[in-house]
Amino acid sequence: DCAFGKTATNKDVYERTGKVLIDGVLNGRNGTVFAYGATGSGKTQTMVGVENDPGMMLLSRADIFDTARRHGDAYVYDVSCSYLEVYNELIYDLLGGDSRDHDDVPNKPSLELRDDPERGAVVAGLKRVKVADGDDVMELLRQGNARRKTEPTEANATSSRSHAVLEI
Repeated sequence: DCAFGKTATNKDVYERTGKVLIDGVLNGRNGTVFAYGATGSGKTQTMVGVENDPGMMLLSRADIFDTARRHGDAYVYDVSCSYLEVYNELIYDLLGGDSRDHDDVPNKPSLELRDDPERGAVVAGLKRVKVADGDDVMELLRQGNARRKTEPTEANATSSRSHAVLEI
């Protein structure tokens, strides 16, 4: 619902778009931040960012845990994460198994998307990991990103050629 110029930071984008989702998520609702665009358009930059300009994933995880701490005397939060990759129309768990199992994406087993009458669409067998703080989420992101399939394209030498979904 808004447009940003080339001088906008990831924090500018987050403050106007993703931040409004945090209270709803901590009250049990679902919230989604989705980046869409052509190769090289800045999706990874917007979602992950860099050290001096963290992206939506990092900014939102910080707000989730900061808000949970502020409400800690009134609520108890049980926080867990899953991290999946969609590559060539197949779904892979980026947190399951050890990294030796994931050196070659086509050799690791894909997961099935199923319809659950109570929860809707679910990925059968997707690993969920309990996390205590934002550092735990960062470690899971690091582990999962190391398992993602990359394949160069003419537009981007380090393109993931896949879609990753982090659920907190």
